[in-house]
Amino acid sequence: MIKVEIENNKIEIKGHANYDDYGKDIVCASVSSIVITTINAIIEFDPESIYYEDLNNYIDTKVFMSPSEYLLVSNMDVIYYLLDFSKEKINIWYDLLKNKKSIKYSLIHNNLDTSHLIENNNKYLISWDKSKQDMPINDIIKLYQDNYYDLDLEEFLREYEKEYKIDEDEYLLFLIKLANLKKIEFTRNTYKDCYNINNYLVYLRKIVVLVQKYKKNLNKV
Repeated sequence: MIKVEIENNKIEIKGHANYDDYGKDIVCASVSSIVITTINAIIEFDPESIYYEDLNNYIDTKVFMSPSEYLLVSNMDVIYYLLDFSKEKINIWYDLLKNKKSIKYSLIHNNLDTSHLIENNNKYLISWDKSKQDMPINDIIKLYQDNYYDLDLEEFLREYEKEYKIDEDEYLLFLIKLANLKKIEFTRNTYKDCYNINNYLVYLRKIVVLVQKYKKNLNKV
């Protein structure tokens, strides 16, 4: 059995899955990967913050902005809001995890899409070729990021929790990961850049709404 323990400001992985010999056990390797990936996601926030600050400062120095640049800098409040939320809450998440003493993980689909759900008399989820051991919330994150225009996330989560409860630390990490920003890639195609940036801003504003509701619910407690 593998145990992931959080104590005295350190994360320790103990035990063995007994799936295979030491050094060959893919289950042990998967658990280690989950922990390392989560920690790496945490330490990425500062470089992202520096990236967007530098980008904003660079664009502000230009006499004439491109339409895509103007679209981005005029919405930097959304980006800074989510950066501040992530940096503020990651320590709270870590404290929750320390009190919990464990990390929830399982076999996840890792490529969820509405096209992978087959329905007749029963429901079947197909295309498991990318499945792996990981935190269950990562399946939901991938699904939402690919379908944020059409998917009502709050309704989806209500249905999900009828079968599987999302713990407080899981939901907070879920929001932090959704708010984890990507770098904006500018091209020489102004229309394409505006289209991509606008779509990304739509996604970010949806995350802001979720974050604001989360904060509001905290204030009620």
